[in-house]
Amino acid sequence: MIVDGRITDEALAEIVAADGTVDQQRLDALMGDVLARPTEEQVALASDLSLRVELAAAETSGLAAAAGGPDALARALSDGWLPIQGVLDAGIPAPSSGVRRPAATGTPQSAAITGIFMGYMALATTAGALVSGSDRLEPGENADRPLEDGMAVTASVEQVGLKIHYEGTETSGVSIRFDAASAIQVCPSADGSVKIDASIDVGVSKDGVGQNVTLDMKITGQVDDDATLASNSGDTHIQWADFAAGKGQYLDMTSRGQLGLGAISVNRSGGAVTSAFVQSSVVLGQLMGALIVSQILDAAERGWKSGRCVKLVASASAGPKGMEPGEQATISAQPRAKIDGAPAGGTVTAVLSGGAASVEPSATPVPADAEFTYTAPDEKDKTGTVALEARSKRGIGKASLEFDTTSTAYAASFNGGGVSISGTVASLTEPFDLAVTFAGGSGTFSQSPSGETGGAVGLSGGGSGATLSGGGSYTVSDNGDGTKTVTLMGEACVDVSGACTEFVHPVLLTPISG
Repeated sequence: MIVDGRITDEALAEIVAADGTVDQQRLDALMGDVLARPTEEQVALASDLSLRVELAAAETSGLAAAAGGPDALARALSDGWLPIQGVLDAGIPAPSSGVRRPAATGTPQSAAITGIFMGYMALATTAGALVSGSDRLEPGENADRPLEDGMAVTASVEQVGLKIHYEGTETSGVSIRFDAASAIQVCPSADGSVKIDASIDVGVSKDGVGQNVTLDMKITGQVDDDATLASNSGDTHIQWADFAAGKGQYLDMTSRGQLGLGAISVNRSGGAVTSAFVQSSVVLGQLMGALIVSQILDAAERGWKSGRCVKLVASASAGPKGMEPGEQATISAQPRAKIDGAPAGGTVTAVLSGGAASVEPSATPVPADAEFTYTAPDEKDKTGTVALEARSKRGIGKASLEFDTTSTAYAASFNGGGVSISGTVASLTEPFDLAVTFAGGSGTFSQSPSGETGGAVGLSGGGSGATLSGGGSYTVSDNGDGTKTVTLMGEACVDVSGACTEFVHPVLLTPISG
């Protein structure tokens, strides 16, 4: 059905009968062949077929004659792409999807970039940039741009949208009106669904003769528990009509189902519309709908897999800094949808991406919320990095935890109520002493850790002929800025008087660099 880079007229006639009946099996076979080809070949096939439909429509409507013949019309329409391409180039970065924007050449062949194909290029070349350009937005943040210079953009974590409008008259007198729009839900709903709307509306005229084509698509994609697009379905509605002094020529088609393989039907046609025009229009409509939505769905999928839709909250029961050699920590991984904060479900996978020693289970999806066991290296001053990835119908979330067995040393300081405490803490898991001074004497607080977060404290010292003793307990809390607080709690007793006084001293620990 495809020969020398074009869909043959014979294939079109086999797919669509003269009465408009569609051989769905043959159409599906053709679409399967086209969609299996590289993107550049798909674009070339669509470009060629679009040219044939465009010129056939112009012959029927009388627009070709008004423009001075098919070649003259082709050149005028080709030139009509240039300002629209300028709008895209000014507002959207060049794509990296493999779809290239064609440049008008003024030749009849370049007319294939007009009409509905122009709309395809506009929507296909912008979808990826719209999504990737808004990946860093936070929930509740918007990056909207009102209509200016022919383009309006809306962007949030949940979805992105685009509107393009252009009206102009070329030097030949051919007028073009072009509108294209897309609304792309990037972050899947709780059931894994994403919705996409796209539309193209193009009108071309000269001296009261012209034609108009519209394409409207409403597509729903379904994401599976592996954060992969599993299926799609929707409606594509295409209408073509001319407005040549009451001739009333029109063609109305609908495609329902999976993109490119849905059941397409000719709802009605009339006037001077030929069977050949119906045949090529049916196939072009199916092809354009498939290519536009596949590009948009591909862009959306890259978005929900980028981490923009799911936050993976990861924490460790021990460490992650300053762990003891061989010590184990439980890693908790909780994926949450950024849009509504709900548990994302799905699975979480953990792998040791750097350092040592191990994480279990490794490279195995675990149902969320998930737990893993990290084992630190058997030596001091070693590191380990655990990479976590959550996959679900809500998208992909990523996080990492960096562990080490490096002991952090701290400088201790406290001043208050006439008491001053200082010293150096080499390790919170080994006994350490802090010096204390007060009016008329001095002493030592001796800490005996029961773990990294606290233990027992003893007090000894004296002054002015008296002996000081006592003790109690202490706790260690993380201040969230790299510092910690050791809170000493207990009683201090003087032997001369026998009096005991309760004490609570929050001692600040500041990391010692180097």
